Amino acid sequence: ATPSTTPSATPSTIPNTTPRISPSTGRDPTPTPSRGTHISPTQIPVIPSVPGNCANLVEDGDEDGVDCGGACPAGCPSGADAVKAWSTYTEMTVNLPLAASEFTAAMHKAYRGAVAAAAGVSISRVVITGVKEVDGTAASKFAVLALFIQVSTAINASKASLPSLTAATLMTKLSAAGIPVSATIFAQEPTAAVSVPAPLLAAAGSFSLQPSILNLLCALATVAMAIVASLAVL
Repeated sequence: ATPSTTPSATPSTIPNTTPRISPSTGRDPTPTPSRGTHISPTQIPVIPSVPGNCANLVEDGDEDGVDCGGACPAGCPSGADAVKAWSTYTEMTVNLPLAASEFTAAMHKAYRGAVAAAAGVSISRVVITGVKEVDGTAASKFAVLALFIQVSTAINASKASLPSLTAATLMTKLSAAGIPVSATIFAQEPTAAVSVPAPLLAAAGSFSLQPSILNLLCALATVAMAIVASLAVL
């Protein structure tokens, strides 16, 4: 009988782990697998923390308006910029026996709070639109009254809704807030004012353009026609 032969097993291939050294650099040219990008702690951006009162739709803390000013990152619209968004408001000018330099930011807020209390509205609806220092030396016999300021103030409410805003009430609230007052509190009595921005849409279903916008569109159309004409010549 012919003896059976069993094929020998093929030996497994063992990878060569000996590092290859480059003659020019003396280093192993095999790339090292990337393990991710290392970020230094100094490269990590720091996101500033925002106080919780800066998003509660209430003027509180050291804010100068609703969720703006003070420690909040958003600045508050001031003066005429704030009034532009109001459709109806009441304006007045108040005399205070102070120099302009004495009417500090803290006193600004105390004044707004006193006016709000006298008017029966929230402080966020009271805006100081201007402060003017007046030298009344020629008109006054008393040196203490020679220099004073006139504080122009706007209240986001109609005059009819402010029956409590009288000279006596305002003087009481200002005094309670630690703000000096004069006998003649009003340089201008509370007066109704209206500031209605002209709308682009005149009425439902109709469209009207303001003159400034219409002029701009006409100018753009003229420039476009000139460009088309020059291209046609070329």
